[in-house]
Amino acid sequence: MITAADFAKRLLARRRDLGVTQDAVGRRVPVSGNTVGKWERAARLPTPQLARAWAGALGVPIAAGLAEALFPPAPPARAECGTPRGYKQHLRRGEVCRQCRKAWSNYVMALRKLRSERAGSGQ
Repeated sequence: MITAADFAKRLLARRRDLGVTQDAVGRRVPVSGNTVGKWERAARLPTPQLARAWAGALGVPIAAGLAEALFPPAPPARAECGTPRGYKQHLRRGEVCRQCRKAWSNYVMALRKLRSERAGSGQ
């Protein structure tokens, strides 16, 4: 099975084969060249959406669901209950409703699962 580190190594090799800089890839994704470097070293992981954009910028096809299986989900951007405040502000104020608590819990559980799978595979 492919791991996030294997995925990063393959994209690093592809970028080098193409003779493209990290900054050039970053402009296509769009992120900074430093971020692309961190992804290539697996020091930081992209969201599934950015992983697909990263692979697309290098012309590497990516199987459906692979990015979601390898990389952590993005945290919820908005509160589930429709509050006009941002999600983190909503949580910080202690006004957490059941919907928001459930959404945040699902996000944290997905991150923990991904980290435990990585720890089990020796990454």
